[in-house]
Amino acid sequence: MGVSVGSGSWRVFQLVANPSWGGGEQYAYDLSRRLLAEGYGVTLVAAPYPAVVERLQELGTPVHTLGLKGLLDIRSAVALARLLRAEEGVILHAHNFKTAFTAALARRIAGHRRCRIILTRHLVKRGKKSPHYRWLYRQLDHIIFVSELAQSVFLSGVGAFDGPHSVVHNGVFLPEGAFDAPELRREYGVPAGRPILMSHGRLCEEKGLHVLIEALGLLQADDYHLFLLGSGDEGYVGGLRAEIERQGLSGRVDFLGFQSPVFPYLAQADIGVLPSLAREACPLSCMDYLAAGKPQIASNGGAQGEIVSSEAGVLVPPGDAEALAHAIGELLADAGRREAMGRAGRVYFEGLLTYERFFERVVGVYFGG
Repeated sequence: MGVSVGSGSWRVFQLVANPSWGGGEQYAYDLSRRLLAEGYGVTLVAAPYPAVVERLQELGTPVHTLGLKGLLDIRSAVALARLLRAEEGVILHAHNFKTAFTAALARRIAGHRRCRIILTRHLVKRGKKSPHYRWLYRQLDHIIFVSELAQSVFLSGVGAFDGPHSVVHNGVFLPEGAFDAPELRREYGVPAGRPILMSHGRLCEEKGLHVLIEALGLLQADDYHLFLLGSGDEGYVGGLRAEIERQGLSGRVDFLGFQSPVFPYLAQADIGVLPSLAREACPLSCMDYLAAGKPQIASNGGAQGEIVSSEAGVLVPPGDAEALAHAIGELLADAGRREAMGRAGRVYFEGLLTYERFFERVVGVYFGG
């Protein structure tokens, strides 16, 4: 069933409802993997989207598919309540408000006395203060905000809020053991000494990769090679390929597709470039480069400034191709600065952003905060 905490046995349910794999899904996946390794019982509840469900099934723990459509989805709440009744103690960890509504209704239907509801807020959005949301806030045992920015923007929308909440920056899960990855320089003919630029994540407009290609077109220097890791919308990717061709960059840019784990690839990079246009709540990709000991250039439209210091990277305005090109050019020309930034980033990561630190804080919220 689960592990004994205090008195009795508890099981953690992770509730994810998004149709595609993103940062929130990776957060729930890594957290579930660590919970399982520590002996906790874990059940995953997901909306019926194959791309997400199939990844979650890799964990080898029960995965249930429910609609998870929010407040009016009584069928999902009833089905979840049946699962809760089989457990002595339950942590329901929701990753958006739709799943939080389902969790709150299920607890009420089940009449479960030892059931805590935790919500992680992965977005930078103002909280809503309609009556049904006010009701939901009262049902939550704790809200985890992934950054100070996510917390402040949410609270600016709800007015007075006295529910338990805290900021817990995401941690980076570093897989153990050796993993196969192609030697990029050899496979793609990148000469020794030519810096490798890398960008990883979803290939979609909000991640700003078209701005990166525009910036590379503005560069006077051509002594670099860019690798793009990730998958995304075919139309957007097709547009990127066409722009790469138009800019005359075809020989210096390659797409590697989705790769997991990503760290064997990041280890081969000289500079990470993350030109997101979105208001990122807690950018995991930025943390990945800190963990890998690599310098990075990132846009500063969200919580990047909470994660990336000037010693570890360069922040530029989102959507500003000229500023991005200037930052890339400066780091391409200064290997010593790149190395110093990479070392500083790794030190910062080890001090504040390890997965051990993150996991201890989340488990503390589960059973105490």
